[in-house]
Amino acid sequence: MELAKLLNQLNRTLDVPVTTATGEVTAAVYGQSHPVAGTLSVSATQLVDAQGRRVATLSSTTPIAALETIGEALYPVDAVNAAVMPVAVSAITASFATTLAAAAKLLAAPLMLLDLTGQRVLQASSAELDAGTATGRFLSTHRPALDPHRFWHHLYITLPSQSPVSLLLTPLTVQQAPLAYLAVGATSGPLTAKQTQLLQALAPIIANAAVKDQIVTAPASGWDRLLNLLLTEQYDQTFAAQFARAGAVLPKQMVLLRAQPTAGQSDTVLRTRLQQLLAPMVTQVIVTNYRHLCLALVTVSLPEYNSAEFRQQLATVATRANCQLIVSTFYMRPGETVAAYQVLTRTARLAGNPSPVTFCEDRYFALMLAEVNDRDNILPYFLNPAIKALQAYDTSHHAALVPTLRAYLAAGGKQSVTAASLYIHPNTLRERLERITTLTGLDLKSAATQTKLTESFAVLDYLKARRLE
Repeated sequence: MELAKLLNQLNRTLDVPVTTATGEVTAAVYGQSHPVAGTLSVSATQLVDAQGRRVATLSSTTPIAALETIGEALYPVDAVNAAVMPVAVSAITASFATTLAAAAKLLAAPLMLLDLTGQRVLQASSAELDAGTATGRFLSTHRPALDPHRFWHHLYITLPSQSPVSLLLTPLTVQQAPLAYLAVGATSGPLTAKQTQLLQALAPIIANAAVKDQIVTAPASGWDRLLNLLLTEQYDQTFAAQFARAGAVLPKQMVLLRAQPTAGQSDTVLRTRLQQLLAPMVTQVIVTNYRHLCLALVTVSLPEYNSAEFRQQLATVATRANCQLIVSTFYMRPGETVAAYQVLTRTARLAGNPSPVTFCEDRYFALMLAEVNDRDNILPYFLNPAIKALQAYDTSHHAALVPTLRAYLAAGGKQSVTAASLYIHPNTLRERLERITTLTGLDLKSAATQTKLTESFAVLDYLKARRLE
């Protein structure tokens, strides 16, 4: 047996209690030493029963994965189901508070229900974890208190920076739609492998109890129909009432997203994944499949839409959902959803969209160019003659005036930023800019000139993407 090696692999964050006589294991705990007698022995990579038969392989060295693996071996499905059955039967008629308390007793630890932001305590089984405790106050004042993207792993353990006490969390869902998060708090003892098994079995029971008592709102199966309504029907004043009847709010600030799978997954799988990933980070999201496309209507304010955080969040969603996202321009009238869809469609047809997230407003110049008639013959004449002259100079003198001008415009005319981006000395940059002015006669400090040249580079990029240059 190589227990010491296993513990070293786990960075000594996971304690596998053993008997001193036989080296057998009975449990695995996270966050506190708790030696007890047991029934399994453990090597560096696998669990073995008393007869030497391999029970489970430890394929990961993360604490949560090891807790799950050891828990599956120590507490088989039949035993877990038998333990939670009384809670399930009682939950049919009992109040949510009673059901939560029964589940907490079975887990031997307090439970708390968190909203989808991970910041608001909806209800707790004990005063140890309610909204007024250090943990509750910590969660409510940190943005984000917990990473919503990692929440959708089946089980998740918080780090010390995310909560004053360790929390073992799992998402609650109904009909594959997210409701809230259920957390076990390690207030008086460690998190255990047994709790990982019990929590997963208790989650659907508590989810249904929370919906029954209206602690959380059940997702409406017709929500996808609401987005289809905006895309197919003439908008009128009855739409708000139809949204309200389905338990949704007709948004007044929104963007429309189009998701294109990159891993061959079905529209249904992509739709579910997007709903799970987007729901914790926005006020409301409605995802549907429309004309064999996955679309999402996201409620978001203008400051949020223009924030770097929103772009980063969408990039994370695209990566985790294995898709590319195209984002419409922010709009405030639901009746404009059809127009937003049309712009998404046209943006998707443009060449040169390799990034995980593309904002339509960043591609508007290319969209306008795509509408030009006879563009094969006309568009090359849209190039500013100064750029053509600089291209010819670079070719004949092995210079780099064109990329220097690009960097200068991208930096908003700030020379220090430009020099740093090109990894050249500021004096070298000044010499290049002076050469550009001498060759072209342009005033590079003029805002109008900078705008004109930026647009010309956009034409050049479009021509290159279409191989028309």
